[in-house]
Amino acid sequence: MNFDYNPQDIKRKRKLRRQLGFVLFRCRYYKNYSLQSVSRRTGLNPTIIDRIELGKGNVQWSDFLTLINFYGKVFSFEMEKSANAINQQDSLQNNKPELA
Repeated sequence: MNFDYNPQDIKRKRKLRRQLGFVLFRCRYYKNYSLQSVSRRTGLNPTIIDRIELGKGNVQWSDFLTLINFYGKVFSFEMEKSANAINQQDSLQNNKPELA
């Protein structure tokens, strides 16, 4: 699953949280676990698990990682330059004076 993330865009932050939360909800659903059973096994409060699955803010990263590890999933991302940064870099390179 690819995520388009720009930390300056609140809508994209919300979209990312919801997508990640939905992936974790699906893991719980397909394993047929209740919130309470995941809570007992991970030590996380059921309310926190619910907030993560719904994509709500104000959730600790460590709680999020606890759920990822519990389901045996791996979270990774690759840093890429934004389209604006690439365009700026290209325009700078195109406007360089040539050396004789």
